[in-house]
Amino acid sequence: MRPEQIGQEAFVQIGAAAQRIDDTPVGGSVLDGLRGGLSVLDLAQRGGECRRVAGELRRGGVGQVLALAAYGEGQEPGDERRQHEAEEPGDGQDDDEPASATLAAPGAIVLDPNTLSKDGTTALSTAAASHDGRHLAYGASESGSDWQVILVRDLRTGEDRADRVRWVKFSGAAWTRDGRGFFYSRYPEPAAGASLREANLHQELRYHVLGESQNADRLIYRRPDQPEWGYDASVTDDGRYLILQVWHGTDRRNRLYYAELGDPDSPLEEVEIVPLLDGFDAAYHFVGNDGPVFYVHTDRDAPRGRLVAIDTRAPDAGREWIAESEAGLVGA
Repeated sequence: MRPEQIGQEAFVQIGAAAQRIDDTPVGGSVLDGLRGGLSVLDLAQRGGECRRVAGELRRGGVGQVLALAAYGEGQEPGDERRQHEAEEPGDGQDDDEPASATLAAPGAIVLDPNTLSKDGTTALSTAAASHDGRHLAYGASESGSDWQVILVRDLRTGEDRADRVRWVKFSGAAWTRDGRGFFYSRYPEPAAGASLREANLHQELRYHVLGESQNADRLIYRRPDQPEWGYDASVTDDGRYLILQVWHGTDRRNRLYYAELGDPDSPLEEVEIVPLLDGFDAAYHFVGNDGPVFYVHTDRDAPRGRLVAIDTRAPDAGREWIAESEAGLVGA
């Protein structure tokens, strides 16, 4: 990877990964160095911590894409248009395994948002790599609109596939671990000429299978009786659960639902959405899981934030994992 200074997006991802490596946070020198403006390569040359972080990011589903967004030529910190880099697979690498991640290896740009349109009005709105590192789902938004089209880039060829997922707004792409497809949220197609005027109602969660028409995308969840609800989907690191944060407008409070996906290498096609925290009485943000035990950051009965563990087999018997403190827990 080239030694450009990395952005806040990369810092956040490294910080999150650092907390997961062998259950031991990475040394403070890494994060301190990033705050001080050093590049990932600089830090990698000073020790092995960054390589361990990159390895964790890869194992967490990044594959060929390092998920470290470097500033491109002539770009300044704060520019939202980032270049995403990938590494070339090593000689003799098993094609069924994720590409190895070594920060010292030369990078190849697989997605440069500056080239999405000639006039520079198309922005990169989301990006998510499949666990096997073969594909990158990314959202393109035109002329400042919240509407986005999700496209899929083949990271082995650098070319976009024929997949086009439209009428997407306020959504990312959450891949199933088998790499067959991803969850996303969309709205009904608006009437001709009304896409910028109609209210955004009746969002629904769907699943797109690579290579299939969007018309065949499987409906996962919707609530016709709650037209203003929206759905933010993610898949747990172990690939066994679909997590659904249900939001309502700009309210900080939300609901938290989930579904069991079964075998991560052959996830279920039909899933049951289970309400876990359905009171809409606080903010609930899924942090991670240890099997059926979910860790959730919340401000319920804790304005400064706390972390709770909820066993989905006995959800009423949740326990406090990190208590509220004077310093406040703003995230986990």
